[in-house]
Amino acid sequence: MIARFQHLEREQQGMALGLAAVLLWSTVATAFKLALNVWPLIGVLWLSSTVSLVLFSGVLWHLGLLGRAIRWLRRYWRRAILMGLLNPVVYYFTLFAAYDQLSAQIAQPINYTWAFVLSLMAAIWLKAPIRARDWQGMALGYLGVLVLVLGAQGRLEVTLPGVFLAILSTFFWALYWVVGMRDKRPPLVAMFHHFLIAWPVLTVIMLWQGTDFFRESAGWLPTLYIGLFEMGLAFLFWMTALQRVKNTARVANLIFIAPFLSLIWVSLILHEPILASSPIGLGFILLGQWWQRRKEKLPSPTS
Repeated sequence: MIARFQHLEREQQGMALGLAAVLLWSTVATAFKLALNVWPLIGVLWLSSTVSLVLFSGVLWHLGLLGRAIRWLRRYWRRAILMGLLNPVVYYFTLFAAYDQLSAQIAQPINYTWAFVLSLMAAIWLKAPIRARDWQGMALGYLGVLVLVLGAQGRLEVTLPGVFLAILSTFFWALYWVVGMRDKRPPLVAMFHHFLIAWPVLTVIMLWQGTDFFRESAGWLPTLYIGLFEMGLAFLFWMTALQRVKNTARVANLIFIAPFLSLIWVSLILHEPILASSPIGLGFILLGQWWQRRKEKLPSPTS
């Protein structure tokens, strides 16, 4: 398989890697619930972050960049601390807490509303005007959230604190990316710095709360999966894909496949009954994102 991949053209490699990242991200909601049903969220976050840190370190070492990345930390330590506390600490704490209180088919689509928050934060950060279509897209997106929540009442696991935490997590994720817009570090180096900074913080919290959960063997596999694939390889695949294609929009559009694939895994593995309101609400969220990103039409020459 690796040999076949190497014989693909650069553009085809980019699309293949982008699709691989999307397929991995589509399994995230299922993996989160499997892990959190057995382990406390600090246990899931500590082990998955540890796996990701080892992965990023290994890739940097393989590329001969590990020493340089450590030296760069001396220069960018302030930014590394800020962003490392945002992600993975605050963001994933909030997201996992939301998944703890919501069914997967509710939490995962709400997480996709981070794109609306990002567009507003980016406009404010860059001192750019907020377009009417940004507000329109947000209205469609949060209408989708309303459909999801109301449709699940009395039929799925859903709480108002859980919905609030899921929406709050989108603000932390968007803030993380906005702050990173002017980051001069290579993405892989930045992720290594952030997880390196976060690891001792997470370790102290974990030791304070206790480590008895490690005895529950059912939590190991999904948590290792989260660290290796969701936090680690999916990010590397996505960043590499964007570097290898000429038109990044082709890769970016693949992300719309993930949430619908996620509903399949949620149904097959978690055995959640997929409500009609779930794909409808998700459809509104993705429609809002499409509307925001749709290119402005140029006026007709005859008008």
